Amino acid sequence: MNFYYNYDTENRERFQLEKYIEWDDDFYDVLNSNFLYSITELEEVGEFVVTKDAQRIDIISHRIYGNVKYWWMLLEYNGIIDQFSIKEGDILKFFSLADLEKKYFELTKKQNLKG
Repeated sequence: MNFYYNYDTENRERFQLEKYIEWDDDFYDVLNSNFLYSITELEEVGEFVVTKDAQRIDIISHRIYGNVKYWWMLLEYNGIIDQFSIKEGDILKFFSLADLEKKYFELTKKQNLKG
């Protein structure tokens, strides 16, 4: 793993997926992403029980964090490959945004030192 952060991406949103995964010959190399790996190491701060009216990962992200943009990190954190496999009664663990911000600054600092 050696990819930390892509400063060349056009999107200004801090936690857009393409900023953390290297594009390599027509595909994203998820195995090369330090950020994806580091998400799984964040401390669990709570659990969310999926309800009938909240089975989509973007809705779950909004219920937990007040914003839909963390959906892909929740999938990664919970080891879910298929977002459509989430069903009522499932329990998803979640991390704190403060810990996520701290990890973001650690990794962008490492990228700056590397490049």
